[in-house]
Amino acid sequence: MARLKASLRRCDVRDADDFDEEEYRAASRATGEHASAIIQCVSAGWSFPWGLRVRLCEMLLRGVFDSLDEASYIDGADAYLQLLQTRLWPLLGVSPSMHNAGFAWVHFRQFVVTRHPGLVAKTKALLKRLALLARQSSRGSSAGGSSGGAGAAASNAAGGGSGPPADSTEDAAFTREVGAAVIDWIAERLSDYHARLSGVGGPEVLPSLVDVMAFAALSRGASQGEVADMVAAAVRSSVEKELQRRLAAAGEPEDDAEACSSMCSVVKDLAREQMHTWASGFTGQLPDA
Repeated sequence: MARLKASLRRCDVRDADDFDEEEYRAASRATGEHASAIIQCVSAGWSFPWGLRVRLCEMLLRGVFDSLDEASYIDGADAYLQLLQTRLWPLLGVSPSMHNAGFAWVHFRQFVVTRHPGLVAKTKALLKRLALLARQSSRGSSAGGSSGGAGAAASNAAGGGSGPPADSTEDAAFTREVGAAVIDWIAERLSDYHARLSGVGGPEVLPSLVDVMAFAALSRGASQGEVADMVAAAVRSSVEKELQRRLAAAGEPEDDAEACSSMCSVVKDLAREQMHTWASGFTGQLPDA
């Protein structure tokens, strides 16, 4: 294990100036050799605690991104994902739900790190799929379907099963936690989007961010009505904060007439900006916006 850890550390190239192709190839070969040696010593299969499986899943899924350009996939990303899903996940006990939630999470994480707008659209698509699967699972449960127990995934892996491990109650909780983390991060910024959204792409990225938050909420079991209420609350909060900032910037009026005139002017300008700059970003979840 120490040799495997050392070879993995050699593969971790964080700066372009540190990259040496021959050294990287040698480290990759060493990683494969040490991993194969460990596998040969294991005769009873793999059985990892759930928390360790989640962490391994996240770290391995992050491998689809280039370490030097964190907003881009590596060459052969599709083949890498297929290898994980067909060969490694059954051994580690990573269920389809864990994979889907983990893959959505690593894309959202990369967006937060890089602020690359292209990652928002990919995160949106992954969370949309997660929301669809959550609804299907909910309908199946209400129809009397049974789900795997907490140890089903580990038992399947330890028993040498070649199919995907069964989903567990912990996996469902993990999906909800991913959704909650995404909602918290986006909701904090949407609640004052006039001031805070410039740092993550401005009005151009707003529609996708709103949809990402919506699909994250749906993946946690929220209804479409609850999603609409969440988005509407964010709009009200941001408009109120921006209005207060603009009134404060206008200065102290000399009398009531000037105060009324100033407020009307500020409200008119803010309403115009809201209509022409921001409103279209909410129409996907608030058609009347």
